[in-house]
Amino acid sequence: MWLLLLGLLNAHAMPGTEFNQLSNSLENASFSADKIQVLNTLSSNTSLTMSQGIGILESFSFASDQLKALRIIAPYLLERDKQYLLLDTFTFSSDKQKASSILSQIEPSRQREQEAAEMANRQALERARQKRELEEEIRQEQLEKERLEQEKFRQREQVRQEELARIEQERREAERLEQERYKRQQVRRKKMNLEELEQELAEVQNRLDEQAELLEAKGALLDEKIASVDAREQQLKKQRRDLKQREIELQSKRLELKEWELELKEWEMELNKRRR
Repeated sequence: MWLLLLGLLNAHAMPGTEFNQLSNSLENASFSADKIQVLNTLSSNTSLTMSQGIGILESFSFASDQLKALRIIAPYLLERDKQYLLLDTFTFSSDKQKASSILSQIEPSRQREQEAAEMANRQALERARQKRELEEEIRQEQLEKERLEQEKFRQREQVRQEELARIEQERREAERLEQERYKRQQVRRKKMNLEELEQELAEVQNRLDEQAELLEAKGALLDEKIASVDAREQQLKKQRRDLKQREIELQSKRLELKEWELELKEWEMELNKRRR
């Protein structure tokens, strides 16, 4: 957490693009006096990190000029707990003592420190809020995915049960009709002569034709149901693809967060190297 606050504090200091412009101006200045004049043009609300202050001092060749520059930028320097890094810029212990004395005499603007702290606090709260929203979004996506899977299983089970019930009902109806037909045939065969039997056969043929038409109608109805089930299946596939795309986007966001954390760790390692 302290790394996050440290990063937010640095974010309140002079942006990298502005500092690069300042560095270019110092580099283009031919003489130390010109460089000092560039530093005198800094705005009163300027804030510099300790590493930026070191970069400014390193643009001067002589310790005396570096001390003059330090006296100018001292009110703008934050992160005073790291001033030992800046003191290492000087070679001789006497110059280091003078630089330390300047930093002790000229403290950073309290207003800039307060603004930096408030900005860090606001950004930390915003990061925490975004993290909570992202976690809630991931949880809602997971719940929606589980609901869709349950709905898909329920629909499949419902279709299967309906089909089984319909097949069982048709089987029983066919058995009943067959039994009734068989009974009628047995009774009629005992009572009918050959002519009546031929007439009965003709009627049976007509009924078979009607049943064939009925079966064709049932087949068409079954095709419609199958088409409806296929359409449902396609809809569920599309929902799965949408969910998969959403998961990829969420994973991309998590990767961006991890990259950000890695950058902060690299920055911390660099600072640790400087301390050693």
